[in-house]
Amino acid sequence: MNAAANPRSLVPWIMVLLVLVIAGCVTPGDSASPAGLPAPRSPGQNLIRNGDFAHGLESWSTIGAGLNAYHPEDPGRAVFSAEDGALSIRIVNQGTSIWSVMLYQSVPFEKGVTYDISFEAESDSGITVISNVCQDATWRNFSEDRSFKLTNSLSGYTYQFTMAKDGQALFQLCLGRSGAGWVRFGHIVIRKSAGA
Repeated sequence: MNAAANPRSLVPWIMVLLVLVIAGCVTPGDSASPAGLPAPRSPGQNLIRNGDFAHGLESWSTIGAGLNAYHPEDPGRAVFSAEDGALSIRIVNQGTSIWSVMLYQSVPFEKGVTYDISFEAESDSGITVISNVCQDATWRNFSEDRSFKLTNSLSGYTYQFTMAKDGQALFQLCLGRSGAGWVRFGHIVIRKSAGA
């Protein structure tokens, strides 16, 4: 029996051709996204850039390293220094609010997706860090404030939340109004939860 008489014998060849055609159309690293928006990241990929501080404070913003642009009268002050895969923050003046001393980064999120957030931290004086995900300017809090009392040994901290809106939002680590002392952060990660 020839192949023309048995169409089922052509199915494996058709599948191979389809795979080759599709592979030729999309090259590794290609991704589609609406104009002006960052390309979606694959599940499991860390949405935080430079989460191990290997490139100093690149991709991160701080409040407290100098005059607070949002609240110029706030006395909160800290010294930020990245080395050996971690960020050290020496809080000189705790300021008047949780955002008087802060580390933050803008991250792309998707509505309805659940995210796992984790970081390592330690402190010499039992400082409490408040973490959240907020919209810039409106300060809508998508994750609620999550408080973690740090110890003097490096420990891991995690929480999870489901995003209510598409687009960029600020991942924040707030250290204001928590006392003076030093804090050390490392391995900051935001990932889509398994199955998201």
